[in-house]
Amino acid sequence: MFVRASSSAMSYSKCGLCLKDLEVINPASGIPYIRCVDWKLCPFFCREDSIHGYQQCLRDRVIPDYKVHEGGQLPYCIHMDVATLKVSRSQKNPFRPYFTCRRKEMCRFFRWADELPVDVFQTQSPTYCPEEKVSLQVDMLQRLQRPKLQRQVDTHRCLQRHQLQRQFGRIDSPKWEIDSEH
Repeated sequence: MFVRASSSAMSYSKCGLCLKDLEVINPASGIPYIRCVDWKLCPFFCREDSIHGYQQCLRDRVIPDYKVHEGGQLPYCIHMDVATLKVSRSQKNPFRPYFTCRRKEMCRFFRWADELPVDVFQTQSPTYCPEEKVSLQVDMLQRLQRPKLQRQVDTHRCLQRHQLQRQFGRIDSPKWEIDSEH
């Protein structure tokens, strides 16, 4: 459950990507986070204690191609979700901004926010008629969910096999059944 802080309690400026207000959320974990009020369409998201470094990194290192208020366009991952902007804390890439998918378990989308993307097709979304776009999104969702469904089917089959083995004893081969009947 998220608890929003009142706007008077915040001393933070506008979002560095879309220039909308920021809000503080307090999840059950107790660690307050800050996100853009337009969080479904904006990747701004960071811990409250690291907001100043995050905003400075946004100003100094994120290229204008990703800043909406400068005419840029935010990156979308494969399943058409706006990616989240994070800042690297590694020794190899300290304070380097990058985009990653919000659904880590489903998607491995990754893009550095301080350099132009290699694939031009992904930066300019193709134009589709509304029916085509919906069918493409449904097809993509089905592809992403297929491995999960296959695991569920395999688990169900395995459970059925174990239940049968418990009920009737272990049956290794049909030949064993025939030999044991005589």
